[in-house]
Amino acid sequence: MKSINTWVKVLRKKKLKILIPGLYALGLIAGFFLSIAQALFLPKLTHCFMLSGAKFCAPLGVIITLVANLPGYLLVGRVEETVELSNNVSIVTVMLTSLGIYYLIGMYLDKIKKEGLTPSVIAKYIIIASLFVLGFLLFILT
Repeated sequence: MKSINTWVKVLRKKKLKILIPGLYALGLIAGFFLSIAQALFLPKLTHCFMLSGAKFCAPLGVIITLVANLPGYLLVGRVEETVELSNNVSIVTVMLTSLGIYYLIGMYLDKIKKEGLTPSVIAKYIIIASLFVLGFLLFILT
């Protein structure tokens, strides 16, 4: 129990606008190394899942990397419908967009943490976050 309290104290002192993008970078590095390990040593390190009634199997490292880059894929994929980008530019754009989104989320959470959590502040940020999510979904789906 003491170690959990220690971690909570450390997380309260850390700036989330640095911690969340750092966790994103660790996810990318872990996905890269798992992909290399799967190719060289562990060929059975794949994960199968059902998506829309079809079975898909992919290396675990690729799945981790795709999930980490999901915000970037959603935004850049929408932009790529109108603008033609090369593969290298597209990959870098997806990674930078995901990094930016994670930084903004961390900055938003730091602002909430600094202001304190009163019921009116919580209600205000829930409304702002839900409007942002609805706008994001509207952008993606149209």
